[in-house]
Amino acid sequence: MEETGDAILFQLFVTEAIAHGALRRGDISVVDNCTIHLAGENEGFADELLVRCGILMITLPPYYAELNPTELVFQTLVTRMRATRARLGCNETDLLMSVNSTLADFTLQDSSSFYSHCGYFYTNENGIQYN
Repeated sequence: MEETGDAILFQLFVTEAIAHGALRRGDISVVDNCTIHLAGENEGFADELLVRCGILMITLPPYYAELNPTELVFQTLVTRMRATRARLGCNETDLLMSVNSTLADFTLQDSSSFYSHCGYFYTNENGIQYN
């Protein structure tokens, strides 16, 4: 049986992130507006996280792709795929090879630019970037 994410699994994920130091007091955790994050069994979870651990959890507005670097990844993938697909044709095997090749071509600079575009990095007047 395939497992799916739910509110309890999300709480466990956050707990493990805290235990392993990925989330610490003073951090801000940005989540999308999926119901498993703050509704149902997790109603009040953000308040508890702030009070007990000093971690602020905020949600992105619904359908606000401009703040979601993942949307930029998909947008870039689609743009690059269109160019590749035009050269390869519509064959399913060629398309799969094109997806793999395009994903392999994503660089650290690509990822950094997606996060920077969404405002997750700060660049000072000397060009030094902080996250």
